[in-house]
Amino acid sequence: TMPLKSAFTTSFGTEVDKDALLLAVHAQLRGPGGDLIDTVGWRECVAMEDPLYSSEYLTGAVEVTKRFLLPLLFAAGDLLTSELVGPLLAPIVGHRMAKAAVEMAVLDAELRARGVSFAEHLGAVRDRVPCGVSVGIQDSIPQLLDTVGGYLAQGYLRIKLNIRPGWDIAPGRAVRGGAAPGLRGRQALVAGVPGGRLGPARNVTRPGGTWQGKAGPAESSTLATATRTLPLTGLALARA
Repeated sequence: TMPLKSAFTTSFGTEVDKDALLLAVHAQLRGPGGDLIDTVGWRECVAMEDPLYSSEYLTGAVEVTKRFLLPLLFAAGDLLTSELVGPLLAPIVGHRMAKAAVEMAVLDAELRARGVSFAEHLGAVRDRVPCGVSVGIQDSIPQLLDTVGGYLAQGYLRIKLNIRPGWDIAPGRAVRGGAAPGLRGRQALVAGVPGGRLGPARNVTRPGGTWQGKAGPAESSTLATATRTLPLTGLALARA
């Protein structure tokens, strides 16, 4: 369990720490010089502890990974590569977060053996990208403005506000008004809640502009393109 730097409140409740599921892939691969080297690939499963935001959750991810996903990989033997993980796991319906964790851990092992970064593997042309931040529900409007102002000062280009019934129009209006100079040229998004005034994946027009409702989590994409064989020597699951 990892404690959060500050409490994070959404319509689902308040989180003060995070349970993480880490997957480690141990393998022997040939490095750039052709010698076999022991390597370990790591990936965190993005499933949350409880199935409140999506259908997947940590304990379920552990079970499906141990019982179904890993045996399929071991059955492939020395022919396994990261690009084969997706097809090998295709017979298992759903569980995209668990599948993505396995696939990315295998890919990470390959890239580490080759001395190639994930960005280089994907053809990135820069070492930094603009990013945004999700702001939890605050106790008051002044506290919200202080929090948003702090994130803007750190250089975040997108501010996403979490809302719930009764905490929606007023905080959005306050941020767009009170923090307008800092938000100029940046995005201000509002995350809707199922069953609330603003449903997911809807655009909601409010004074001062259009706020975007938050869609559900995107499905995992198969990013692996490496073609090296990957003889697995072991896999490990750990709750951190």
